[in-house]
Amino acid sequence: MRKFKLLLAILLIVGLVSSVYAATYNFNADGQKGGTGVGDIMGQGKSQAEPHKTFRMVRWMNAGGATRYTASADFIVVWNATASGDDGITVSTTTTTGDAAVAGVLANNVTLVSTEIRQYATDDTGRRNWVWLQTYGLCRVDTQGIVVAGDAMGTGSIAGKAADWIASASDPTVNGNAGFFYEGDSTSSGTENVRAFVRTE
Repeated sequence: MRKFKLLLAILLIVGLVSSVYAATYNFNADGQKGGTGVGDIMGQGKSQAEPHKTFRMVRWMNAGGATRYTASADFIVVWNATASGDDGITVSTTTTTGDAAVAGVLANNVTLVSTEIRQYATDDTGRRNWVWLQTYGLCRVDTQGIVVAGDAMGTGSIAGKAADWIASASDPTVNGNAGFFYEGDSTSSGTENVRAFVRTE
């Protein structure tokens, strides 16, 4: 009987310690409101010391111009709004500063020829113009002009380049805040691989 009581006391102590531990350190908790387990935990899966990121698979179809069939990792892109691309899957570059349709930053290069571009996403399934788009987290972007660490980020007037974003009080089509710059670029011509934080989801 004494052994049973001793065992019971040990179990109670272990239970209390476990409860205190779980309540003290949030990474042991459910992680969702009310502990109901409803919803998604985004960008997780790495160690606590690594920055979390979120990606989506998208279809590349540039709107035209000299770089029609190519795109580079670190390009900032928008959701395509053409008749064959307004499907919520297709992305393109833009030359609109602060484009409200900003989608995120490409994580891969895309190199195609004209015969590999089909009209609709269903026709492009399995082809080479599918690419990963980063929508949240630490990233690198190509920039246009001078940007400063802490500045809000958006699309620029050069296809694929990110630039300072300034909110417009009169034009809703250019209110596309895509995140912010972690580091600056002091050259007026811009540069590649500037550290930034993208948040478009």
